[in-house]
Amino acid sequence: MKWFFPESADESVHLFRQGFKPHGGGTFLIKTSLNVPGLFDLSLVNDFKNFEDDGTHLSIGSALSYHDSAVLLESASDGNFFSAALLSAASTPLRNRITVGGSIYALPKWSDIAAPLAAAEGLIVPADDDTPVGIYEYIDDRELKKSILISSIKLPKQNLNGSYYRFTLTGFDYPFFTIAASDRGRGVFRIAVSGTRSGIQIFSGSGDSMLSEAKSNLSFSDERGISGKYLKMRALIQLKRIIRAEE
Repeated sequence: MKWFFPESADESVHLFRQGFKPHGGGTFLIKTSLNVPGLFDLSLVNDFKNFEDDGTHLSIGSALSYHDSAVLLESASDGNFFSAALLSAASTPLRNRITVGGSIYALPKWSDIAAPLAAAEGLIVPADDDTPVGIYEYIDDRELKKSILISSIKLPKQNLNGSYYRFTLTGFDYPFFTIAASDRGRGVFRIAVSGTRSGIQIFSGSGDSMLSEAKSNLSFSDERGISGKYLKMRALIQLKRIIRAEE
């Protein structure tokens, strides 16, 4: 296995185009077999560790850890649900290693970043192109995903008010599902639910109409001894709590 240690985004893109894969926190290495010619470490690439606030968007570098990202986000947008999601993921040692870019690329079913990114309508910025890509476009197009080395994600500040919920059996456990609710004001929400049979499902609107849509469309598989029917019930209860809290 070849290892490279680039110091710039341009060097990283060059290695990526040659078929080498990025290495961030390394937490996903134990979950997959690596049939690649080599890896390039991102720890020296400051271009991927930037955090920017342009007044309307917050940009998080792909090589920033969950912990560092959450702290920076909280300082720029007090009480935002994205920080809450990142700080509830995994454990403290893992949050210090898991990177934003790596988690989005791997995007395991239990990811604590998928639903918040979708609810906030976040954008993925490629390292070799300033044209952002939407999360659904990134997930659904496998060839596009393979061609993108993530430089950062952009989050609209106005979409970060809301709440986050993860359903687990114990505090330190993979969530069966997560719910991120972006409060758009006047009882209107954009809510993303991860862990469903369809991956990430989005519900937008307010009140009973949104609950009715969720009741009709939400679907979960049986998992770890818990029925999909029970998971759906728990998700609907939480959705109702989120909506009713603002009425």
